Amino acid sequence: MEPQKHAIPLIGRDGPQWIPIEDIFFFSCNSRMVVHTTQGLFSPPVTLNDFHTLLQEHRFDKLDKSNLVNLSNVVDYNERVYHALFSNGESCYVSRRNRTKMDFLK
Repeated sequence: MEPQKHAIPLIGRDGPQWIPIEDIFFFSCNSRMVVHTTQGLFSPPVTLNDFHTLLQEHRFDKLDKSNLVNLSNVVDYNERVYHALFSNGESCYVSRRNRTKMDFLK
C-alpha cells in the first residue's frame, strides 16, 4: 500500500487502500462511521472529529453534527428538504445553522 499525496488510508473489502481526498463525498456517523467515496463505502475505526481536524484545509466542513462534507463535491442543494446533493445521487442533511455554507452554489 503506497501512500499518495492528498489521500487517506481506508480499509475496504479488498484490504487497505489509499483514497484520494477528491474521491470522498462525505462522512456520516450515526451508529457507526461511514465514508462515502467514488470507490464505495468504508467504515474506519476513528471519529468524525479526527477526520475534521485532518481534512479542514481541503474544503471539508461539518454541515450537521453527524456528517463531514467535501464541499468540492457538492453539486446542488435542495432548500426544500435541506440536503446537500452529490454527483453519485447521495445526499446528506444540512442543519439550520449551517445552511449558509451552501451559498457558494448560488
